[in-house]
Amino acid sequence: MLTRALIVLLLILNLGVAAWWLLKPAAVASDVPLQPSGIPQLQLVPDSPPSPAQAATVASPAAPASNVAEPAQSAPVEPAPQPAAATQTTAEPARAVCVNLGPYPQQAQAEQARQRLSAASQQASVREVPGSGARRYRVLLPARADKATAQALVEKIGQAGFKDYLLIGAGSEANSIALGVYGSRDSALKRQSALQAAGFDAQIVASGEKNPSEWWLDLRTDAAANVEQLKTTAAAASALQQACTVLG
Repeated sequence: MLTRALIVLLLILNLGVAAWWLLKPAAVASDVPLQPSGIPQLQLVPDSPPSPAQAATVASPAAPASNVAEPAQSAPVEPAPQPAAATQTTAEPARAVCVNLGPYPQQAQAEQARQRLSAASQQASVREVPGSGARRYRVLLPARADKATAQALVEKIGQAGFKDYLLIGAGSEANSIALGVYGSRDSALKRQSALQAAGFDAQIVASGEKNPSEWWLDLRTDAAANVEQLKTTAAAASALQQACTVLG
């Protein structure tokens, strides 16, 4: 009987506690946090818009620090002064003198004079002044030192394919080689050109002229040359000095 009464009492108590939990008012949540005693309460400051400087600072992230040191800028090196260009003094070439030496009755004599003056001349050439009234023209090779030399030359002429040649054995033209007699100068020049092309120093001698051909040595040399000395060396009858433009 007592046990049953305790059970009924416990049921009543449980029902009462359950009803109290169900019927009690909801607890109002407090916005104020619990503050320990003895410590002043913190108050929130109302938010204010950030200043432009702060906004810029927040907006732009800090640039990462570079650990690489920038190389030191070297001072500009001034170029070394250029040495003053040496003044070049070009020596003015000596003035040239042009001389006509001659006349020579034969081309061979003019050629010999040219060879003797080769060291003293800048330019030398043999020039022919044709005669007038010639009746014939002879083509020949100048006299050689001896008959044996002339004979050897005759054999070379024959081997080159030329005909109509004659070795002169006596007289003023001894050891010369006659290569033909022509009635016109053009024919003689044609024969001479063919022989010269083959390496033979053929010359033309006019015969029976009222005014025979003559040869001159045209010479260009410097102004310091002695014209009279040139004349003597060339064995010339005269020396005519003229402007070098005439000689080219």
